[in-house]
Amino acid sequence: MDLRYFDHFLFESLSVKVDRSLLTIEDGKILTYHYSNVDVKDGMIKIGKSSNKHSKGEFKTWGRSRSFFYCVRGGFKKDRIGSSHKYTYQCLFDMDKVYDINRNPMNFKPGDYFFESMYQQSRDKGFTSWIYNLAQDPNNPIIVSFVDVPIHRSFKIGKGGFPVEKDAIFKDQKIGSITLDSERWDVMQQGEYLRSFRNCYLKRGKERKNFSSFDYLFKKVEVLPEFEKDYQLGRQLGR
Repeated sequence: MDLRYFDHFLFESLSVKVDRSLLTIEDGKILTYHYSNVDVKDGMIKIGKSSNKHSKGEFKTWGRSRSFFYCVRGGFKKDRIGSSHKYTYQCLFDMDKVYDINRNPMNFKPGDYFFESMYQQSRDKGFTSWIYNLAQDPNNPIIVSFVDVPIHRSFKIGKGGFPVEKDAIFKDQKIGSITLDSERWDVMQQGEYLRSFRNCYLKRGKERKNFSSFDYLFKKVEVLPEFEKDYQLGRQLGR
């Protein structure tokens, strides 16, 4: 199989085998990540629309509609084209529907129209997507799908600048208490922010005040048992 056509048109190297140890596989399904600035509301990542820079750029190399999914979290950071990531969608792929176009285990023969020929042969065998390494990076496997893919979980960038469940309702919650100047205060975590002492404030009745670094670094915060794991590291690092 001559892979020079693929390297030339798709600008992706197929010379390095996909490292299967990097894949997250559960019950025969591969967990993937699709990043976009589009707020998908119908529960499907569709191939008919280019929702990010990667899809638009790659579409120019071959007219067939498709969508792209990183197999490792944050794979977009090593993508030379770049990918929007206001929203993150987790999708699952059946392993028996994903063809390793790198290894080409069924020895499909490329014809005059390389992409279309390989697509037709893999489709006829029941495959709906391909897996290969992105941009010659053996640590960044990617899946390209030729069919619409259901969304497993949806995330957005929260107020704290980190991913949170897209449709979740976040409320401030008490994570512990502290005694300051003989007065007892509730320690409150701000909703939709990373669980960290830096994102907490103090509350006593209707009174509220900021939670200073002096308070959480040098005074004892009594964290509720269910939150101890989340805040213990923060205490050690001074967060």
